[in-house]
Formats: sequence, structure tokens, C-alpha cells
Amino acid sequence: MSTKAIIIGLFSILVVGSGIFVATRGDTDMTATEPSPTPTGTPSASSTATAAPVQAADRSAEQRVAGTYVDYREGILGEAAGQRVLFFHAPWCPQCRSIERGIRSEGVPDGYTIIKVDYDSHQDLRRKYGVRIQTSFVKVDGSGDPQGDVYVAYDEPTFEAVKRNFLD
Repeated sequence: MSTKAIIIGLFSILVVGSGIFVATRGDTDMTATEPSPTPTGTPSASSTATAAPVQAADRSAEQRVAGTYVDYREGILGEAAGQRVLFFHAPWCPQCRSIERGIRSEGVPDGYTIIKVDYDSHQDLRRKYGVRIQTSFVKVDGSGDPQGDVYVAYDEPTFEAVKRNFLD
């Protein structure tokens, strides 16, 4: 066997092993309770919501806010308009990618801002909201306080399922 073949084989094992490690690290309990519905938004990965936050009691005003899909960053919760929904997404997760394709193709419903949170780098937010697996959705207010249960879309990884089971 050539040295090149050995190196390629070892590299392949390293890549697969790393993927398995990332997929299973720290979260041995992969089951989660089904939470309440959560909203979705229109695709615009780098856009930022700039409208003033809308009070949850004013659902009619919330519905007039165009749906958006943005990446998580410090301060986004206070800036986002309408109902805020955190989507815990991992780029290596096929279910997450499937849901994201749906968000981008179908668009986020009016009145919602879906905020994509990197599952791997935001362990602080995972702990805060009790998120145990990627594909989780959490409704929050402008202060970041949870507004219901965590919804996990892992077994039915479509945006349609998220809208049907989690969004109002």
C-alpha cells in the first residue's frame, strides 16, 4: 500500500471521526420534548431587522412586519421586529440544511424574525434555553426571555412542519 493511500485513509477516518464527535459531544440525550409552535421569516441571510420591536399583545401590528431570516449576533434580539424565533442550526446537520432550504424558498411569514444561531459556537444559548439538539426552535422576547417550550424539528426536518407545529 502506498504512503499516499495511507494518508488519504487516515484523513478520511479523521474527518468521519470529527463529524461523529461534533454530532454527539456534550449532548448524549438526543430526545427532547416537543415544544409549542414557533414563527418563521423570509430569507435574507445577512439582513438585519431594524424596525422597532412590536409588543406581543399587538398581534395586528406584528402581522404587518415583513418576515425576516437573520444570523444571530449580539444585540439582534432587541433590534428584531415581530415575534423572535431562535433556530439552532449546525452547518454539518442535514436536517438543519433541509429546514433552512425551506425557510429560504418559502420565506418567513409576516410578523416573525427567525434568528439562526450556530449550534456549535453558542453553547451559552443552548444552556440558557435548554436546547439539547440542533434543529431546535425557541420563541423569545426582545430581552431574550423564552416564550414557551423548545420545538425540535429533527424527526420532521421541513419548514412546513415548523410552521404547522410551532408557529402561531
